[in-house]
Amino acid sequence: MSQGLRVALIYLGRRGMGNPLSFTMAQTLHKQGVPLLAVTSSFSEAASLWAKAPFSTLALPTYRHLSEMLLTTLQGQALRRIAEGVVAFQPDVLLFPMFHPWNLWLQRRFAHLPSVTVVHDPHPHPMFYDRLAARLEHLSLRRATRCVTLSNAMAQALAQRGIPAERIEIAPLERLLAFPEARLPGPSFAPPTVLFFGRITRYKGVAYLLDAMERLWQRLPEAHLHLIGSGDLNPYSAWLQRYQDDPRVQVRQTWVPEEEIPSVFRGASVVVLPYTSATQSGVAVLAASFGLPVVATTMGALPEQVEDGVSGWLVPPADAAALTAALFQALTQPEETQRRGHALWKRLASPAAQAEAVQAILQALQRAMAAPG
Repeated sequence: MSQGLRVALIYLGRRGMGNPLSFTMAQTLHKQGVPLLAVTSSFSEAASLWAKAPFSTLALPTYRHLSEMLLTTLQGQALRRIAEGVVAFQPDVLLFPMFHPWNLWLQRRFAHLPSVTVVHDPHPHPMFYDRLAARLEHLSLRRATRCVTLSNAMAQALAQRGIPAERIEIAPLERLLAFPEARLPGPSFAPPTVLFFGRITRYKGVAYLLDAMERLWQRLPEAHLHLIGSGDLNPYSAWLQRYQDDPRVQVRQTWVPEEEIPSVFRGASVVVLPYTSATQSGVAVLAASFGLPVVATTMGALPEQVEDGVSGWLVPPADAAALTAALFQALTQPEETQRRGHALWKRLASPAAQAEAVQAILQALQRAMAAPG
């Protein structure tokens, strides 16, 4: 299926789940025999991972903050070097795994090439994009030959933004994040442990999780909380200071390299996604890889990933009491938790689930190439 397909994957982000997802997409295409050039930021927190890639890469300095973004963009040196690298590679199609303010410039520079843009957030998260970035993203989507969304809910939201339905593809790409060999041993209950994993921002609902943990300790004092990920903990400083010497609370405010992820998840009983704004979650796929069920809110496409009563628990957003009740069930019913964890593995992380994602992205790239120019 990859015959005659040369892809320039351009991911210029620095932090968060965009790095592992973009790298895994590139690695997957490479394994399918697709000639590939990955253009990345040398400021990426996963720069060392990209540097070891088995496919062609081009890492360039982008920017680290707003003032540097304005200066670097105006100077244009990095953009010109990206363009030179793409020209030298001679791709058939451009693939943008995540939004970046420079995507639109590159789409215009290579207007003769089809482009595929992966849309993770049809409605940008609160406090995640400013108005200028949201406008740039919208213009980039309108220019894309194909817009790939990760769920039915996201496809509907994208259509509401004016993107023609015939240019929207649905591909569950977050499944590519799975660790296919890691399903066993499933949940660990020694001690019963709640895991929050991923970049820490306000829309992730950490405040409600911390409230829920205090309520949970009234019923299950032996429960533990692992709060692991980079981001801003300042809004929760009072709570964290209150429990800083409590052995039940483990906090790691750092980006976790891929080789350490198994040890993080194998020590948990259940993974929690208390998001107050969301589309889908790559963390749910990581949980599924290790046979862990998920307690999630009903936001966005999370119910398409986690089926309540089957592969996890769904609760209303911003509802600490409901979150407490679900966590209590997960931590006190080991057999049921194990069953739901296996169901989530089958849905999101099994070989069949990943194969579906691989075929979907290949199909989107092929359709972009075949689209009338």
